[in-house]
Amino acid sequence: MTAFRRFTLSLGAAALLVPSLAFAAAPAPAPAPAAPNVPTSVDDVSCTLQLMFFVTEGRKVLADTAVPADKRIETATFLTLVSSALGFYEGRLAAKPPANFKAASEASFTKMKALKEDDMVNSTMGCVSYYQANENKLMDQMLGK
Repeated sequence: MTAFRRFTLSLGAAALLVPSLAFAAAPAPAPAPAAPNVPTSVDDVSCTLQLMFFVTEGRKVLADTAVPADKRIETATFLTLVSSALGFYEGRLAAKPPANFKAASEASFTKMKALKEDDMVNSTMGCVSYYQANENKLMDQMLGK
């Protein structure tokens, strides 16, 4: 199983834990338990690079007409979440870039290349979980919770 496939399956499981923005206007159900494994902090540069990798891989899957339609639809769904998370981290970096952005990027890229496939998937899922937790926190604040 490829890293991208493992990642999309992990995202599918994580997506079930996070309420959609489309349901924000609906009456609030009882609070859901906290998503497991949400890191308390992340490295914005590393998360950005990892998410960029998975966005690129997802676009390759979408462009491949040999991939079955159901897998391309699943990939498109996950690509939406990953792209949203990528926008979150790009915004954080734009607001507060590292002092030496080039050095931070090179260090993060070197670290990312050294990760085993499962470790990269888990690390990237941590980035997505952190994004989702912050999105939920923002939605709660908007709704006065």
